[in-house]
Amino acid sequence: MNYPNTRALALLGNYLNERADFAKAREIAVLTDLGLSKAAAMAQLVAASCGLDVEKNAADRVLFQTYFLPAFKELDPSFYQQDAYYTCWEKAPVQEGNFCLKLLSYKPYECFVWNDLKRGPNGEALAQIGFFSQEFVYPAVLENNRIWMSVTPNEIETMRAPLRRAHGRVLTCGLGMGYFAFYASQKQEVHSVTVVERSAEAIALFSKYLLPRFPLAQKIRLVQADAFDFAAQETNLSLFDYLFVDLWRDVSDGLTLYKRFKALKSVQKKEWVDYWIEPTLQFYL
Repeated sequence: MNYPNTRALALLGNYLNERADFAKAREIAVLTDLGLSKAAAMAQLVAASCGLDVEKNAADRVLFQTYFLPAFKELDPSFYQQDAYYTCWEKAPVQEGNFCLKLLSYKPYECFVWNDLKRGPNGEALAQIGFFSQEFVYPAVLENNRIWMSVTPNEIETMRAPLRRAHGRVLTCGLGMGYFAFYASQKQEVHSVTVVERSAEAIALFSKYLLPRFPLAQKIRLVQADAFDFAAQETNLSLFDYLFVDLWRDVSDGLTLYKRFKALKSVQKKEWVDYWIEPTLQFYL
């Protein structure tokens, strides 16, 4: 990626990590009263927070127009709240060892990555950052009070393509909260879903509080094992028609794990393999 692209992604990444809820409704309202859309208003506020001088600095102005303005999108909460998976989670916090299943939320105008990086008209990598104008509640699993997995718009959007391709005997490496297994198991062209997960506590929490609510739970089999060890055995992979790998939290840990998994000779022989957030990982590679 070129320097302006790299700089833009770094600035936006820092904003999301350090002050994602910086923008407030009253500030958005001032700008929308001037005729801006909420998305454009958010881009203005974030750019200012990142130290861009759009008025006086020509390079900053180009950066804003090329990478900030296209990045932001106001999302419709009802579109995600009607997702069928959301009927499966417990409303009250539940604990299993170091893992806790509970509800978290985005504040109004809190920003977050809602989809993979996309390619711009000149080949640039464009962030896709979403926000809601009202509080948005979502389920999450925390390990030792750190988010281990959550079902957010990002999870929903980035699972669409792999779910379309899932077929036959499916193997997924990484359990998470079972979002992929939930939908894959309901496809007629999917005969079974085997999930490999290393954490016994994660499996116990899922089996106790989530799996019983899945419409076709009988099609899902859980295997406690290290995904790399399991997938390295060609005899294991030969039993499956489709493989989906979801072992990382985000790009920061995903790049190393993604490259390591793709390097497995047994995996390279498989015709149908998908990796979570692969378009974003490929951009960074």
